[in-house]
Amino acid sequence: MTRVLDIGAGTAPHPRATDAVDLHSPRVLAAIARQERRRIPETVAYRYNVNMNESLPYAEKVFSTVVSQHSIGTFGRAKAFKEAFRVLKPGGKLQVRIGDPRNVRNVTAKIQGAGFEKIAVRVIPLKGQMDPDVEITARKPNPVVNRTRPAKETKTMAKKKKKSGTRPSGG
Repeated sequence: MTRVLDIGAGTAPHPRATDAVDLHSPRVLAAIARQERRRIPETVAYRYNVNMNESLPYAEKVFSTVVSQHSIGTFGRAKAFKEAFRVLKPGGKLQVRIGDPRNVRNVTAKIQGAGFEKIAVRVIPLKGQMDPDVEITARKPNPVVNRTRPAKETKTMAKKKKKSGTRPSGG
């Protein structure tokens, strides 16, 4: 099962989220949802009263993707990005959306400092708004994929060994 964590989900978690954390209590989020005329999805496993800048209430390497729409990029300190890294599986994806393009350098530095690789930035124009959103994606390194495998011996290589008098090992 692919698990997707939304950090700072509020009343509108990411459409693919299976799990969500938010700083607010269930009562406060329910009141916000009523005011916004929304329903908090029952298909998402929420954990409430979670400060993203402390520790996330999950084991290591459980999520394939961690997303955050305007939360971690705005309020997250370095610890929040390290926690996202911790709960991601090797090769997992971090997807952060921020509303202020001036924060890109600061947020990407925190992402890189947490250990992420392959950081990409994409500007997303929004209709009717002056400032675009910015989406930053990154990957947690996957040591299994990055390992090099020994080359298989080809027939040509075996013939050359035979001609030179070198015997194959293990035999």
